Amino acid sequence: MNLPRGMKDFEHLEFQKIEYIREKFLSTANVFGFELMEPSPLELMSVIEAKSGPTIRDDVYFFNDKGDREISLRFDFTVGLTRYATGQKSMKLPAKISAFGGVWRYDEPQKGRYRFFHQWDIEIFGKQNTETDAEIIEFTSKFFSNLGLENIVLSISHRKIVQSYISTIFESDDTEIISDILRAIDKIQKKSEQEIISEYEKKGYPKDKLEKILEFSKLKGSPDEISTKIDVTQFENWSELTMLFESLQNRNVKNMQIDFGIVRGLDYYSGIVFEAFDKNFNIGALVGGGRYDNLPSVFGREDLGATGVAGGVE
Repeated sequence: MNLPRGMKDFEHLEFQKIEYIREKFLSTANVFGFELMEPSPLELMSVIEAKSGPTIRDDVYFFNDKGDREISLRFDFTVGLTRYATGQKSMKLPAKISAFGGVWRYDEPQKGRYRFFHQWDIEIFGKQNTETDAEIIEFTSKFFSNLGLENIVLSISHRKIVQSYISTIFESDDTEIISDILRAIDKIQKKSEQEIISEYEKKGYPKDKLEKILEFSKLKGSPDEISTKIDVTQFENWSELTMLFESLQNRNVKNMQIDFGIVRGLDYYSGIVFEAFDKNFNIGALVGGGRYDNLPSVFGREDLGATGVAGGVE
């Protein structure tokens, strides 16, 4: 008897390792004052689509239940925690919530990636400011340190800065163009420059403008190093990045850099975004997170800011 494709059994030794990571996560989250909860493993498909649009159907497990309602298995914790937070009108802010458990995604199975896996997650809901963004990144740094991972690089960017540069190069504020080019940048870790240029030339984008965008996405370094490579005064949100770096330095966070190749693919991200990588292994981002004030508004809470980070355990 075989399992469905992309599924696996968790044997004793692997389950022990997952439990070890869970214990380190919970102890770190407790130090930072995050309260543990678990959102429902089932969501209405309409709630999932509110976050990511109808194309998300290709990436999730969904079905019609006995009441003929479209139901989805959770594919992350952010949706459920945001749905919960936006429904708590009397919740004391800022609210700091953590979660750890299983999620389901209808991705193409590959090495290190299954369709059911474990994920950790922390979120802060409340008034947006640089310090909440800094706390999320500090937590990530501390958690990896507690796991004994000392070669982590924290790559930080700002969606609005990248959006501004795209708008300048393409001489357009069209949201569809900006979103499309952001997705092109997000593919850099998985595809070559030529593959991306060829793909987007077929969509009608000029090669010279695509090359400028991809060149911009290679900018990495400290705020001082970046400011020697490009005129940062053109970016309205540059001061947010420099303030964030100063806050993180005051929190004794090491190994961080600005990286304009980090944009996070989902459209609900609205400000600071970041990913973490292990310098010793070429396995892609270990975590991804950032500010997503656009998501609570989807659930009717224009007044609620949000920032968070999540990582796959396996």
